[in-house]
Amino acid sequence: MNLILPFDHRFFRARNGTIFSDKSYNYSFFKNRYLKVFDHISILSRVADVNSDEHPSEGTEGRGVSVIALSDWIGPVGYFRQRKRILEIALREAAKPSAVIMIGPGGIGALAYESLHAQGYPIALEVVSDPWEAFQPGAVGHLLRPILRRWLTNKLRRECLQACAVSYVTNELLQRRYPTAGFSVGVSDVVLSEDSFVCRSRVFSNATPKTIISVAVMTNGYKGHHVMVDAIRICKAMDVPLSLVMVGDGPLRCEIERRAEKEGVLDRIRFAGQLPAGAMIRAELDRADLFILPSLTEGMPRALLEAMARALPAVASRVGGVPEVIDSEFMVPPGNAEALATKLKCVLSDPAKMSEMSACNFRRARDFEDSKLSSKRQAFYRQVQAMTEQHSSLQQSPLLISHSDFACSP
Repeated sequence: MNLILPFDHRFFRARNGTIFSDKSYNYSFFKNRYLKVFDHISILSRVADVNSDEHPSEGTEGRGVSVIALSDWIGPVGYFRQRKRILEIALREAAKPSAVIMIGPGGIGALAYESLHAQGYPIALEVVSDPWEAFQPGAVGHLLRPILRRWLTNKLRRECLQACAVSYVTNELLQRRYPTAGFSVGVSDVVLSEDSFVCRSRVFSNATPKTIISVAVMTNGYKGHHVMVDAIRICKAMDVPLSLVMVGDGPLRCEIERRAEKEGVLDRIRFAGQLPAGAMIRAELDRADLFILPSLTEGMPRALLEAMARALPAVASRVGGVPEVIDSEFMVPPGNAEALATKLKCVLSDPAKMSEMSACNFRRARDFEDSKLSSKRQAFYRQVQAMTEQHSSLQQSPLLISHSDFACSP
């Protein structure tokens, strides 16, 4: 059976025609996740052309995986200009004997939701983000943020209630906020293969200074980069010997750099830029002593779990699925730079505590090994496949699946 996957991620196309991702969405990702159940995957997504034949990772397309390229855009204006074409392609592909996983809330796949639901298609959801947190004050600067926050939240609640099956990336949080009466499963979307893990946990000494690290896109404010900069300023004033490595890039990078310069901490922060997923990011994690994630919102944070697999101690905001993976002792209120700085000072001055955190994080990360999560995902996809086949046999039309997976908005 074919799977049509509308996907809000922005892909790139080299001059030689190779389509690739600057994140981990390569051929192996889609093959290992979906082709164990479905025969073919058609990805409907934005594709931007680049003036080079080089690309930093494995291409996205391959046997059983193809990309249906939409023109490139950034922001809501381009999105709404593409509404008609997106809807036409989604409806055309859905008319084939295919399952359709729609990515949302909001985004490319959501455009076909109302039309197909009105035609009686059963709907399943895969929910990994919370729009109520994602559109909170300070996370998004859009003028319509308060309206979008309520609209997207109510929309997701309605979809979950209507769904015949829902997969959540958390074990409890998203299930409470967006309940369903249908079949449900809790399984993270992180991919931790065996090479994601170090051999053993770390043992720390009194050696100083310490290096802390964050891995997060600089697309909007919800990853808390401004909180990191302010916390470094406070730590500097308290004579805490540390430096910060920021891995990631995006439209806000210049603003973050200006803030660091204004606060007098540019000498304490290294901007590593966007790095290819895999070995290069793992190398940065291995050189660091502590991972921080002061986000305003999260589903089940993949970057945190990837750091835990490298046996890194971690301090994070008390948001999303974070309380399900690290102890409350090492969480801080979102948006509170003072609390973050105080926690950093406390943790970094206690090597025995850091060693204990390392062992605990490493042990908990093992619960998210891909070999353990893969069986849960496959069971969910097989359930979806069975519902698709049943609906097709009764109605002579495919199943629609709505999927809140990789992004909250285009």
